[in-house]
Amino acid sequence: MDHIEQITASSFELYKALKPLDHNLSTKALYISQEIHEVKKDSQRIYSGLSKITTTKNLDAHLVSNLLQYVIQGNKKYSTYLNKNIEFKMTYSSDFYTKEPIALLALLNNLVANAVEAIEEQGSIFISINLQRDETVIEVEDTGVGIPKTMLPVIFDAGYTTKFNDEGKASTGIGLSHVQSIVEKFEGTIVAESDQATKFTITIPTNNLQ
Repeated sequence: MDHIEQITASSFELYKALKPLDHNLSTKALYISQEIHEVKKDSQRIYSGLSKITTTKNLDAHLVSNLLQYVIQGNKKYSTYLNKNIEFKMTYSSDFYTKEPIALLALLNNLVANAVEAIEEQGSIFISINLQRDETVIEVEDTGVGIPKTMLPVIFDAGYTTKFNDEGKASTGIGLSHVQSIVEKFEGTIVAESDQATKFTITIPTNNLQ
């Protein structure tokens, strides 16, 4: 796991070095860093749900309700690994098949894993997916420590992080920038609110998911 973190950090350093010199190359370097970050997070959680949606033959795995179950199952294991007592709650107004299961799973998984990490010892995480006219609204809310209001404008910037390991080394801060990249790919928007709780609200044209 440390080796993966080193590779992620190295690729992110490459992104920072290239950013003032070549926009296209720096974007590619950031993309590589984001993808490595995904591998790291999936390795930490070690859940079997991801393998069920890597083939289009298993259409049930493309159901939004099943994606939510995979995310919750995986992050229950993750919270147990971190010795945290967390209650997970999910709601959805209408179930549907998505043509983008991997990207949607990565989006949900990142937000829920961040919520797990934000909760100190015990708390709750609420996940909802609702259809509103021609849009799909996704909300992920936690009862964690919250994000300072002064930091809300920069949380989606590559490099923003509040996470440090036992040796005091900062995480690369790739997760939320990756979430934003996925949302933008779907031509959607993402908004963060934080007081005592933190809530992320994502709005995506439903046609881009179904």
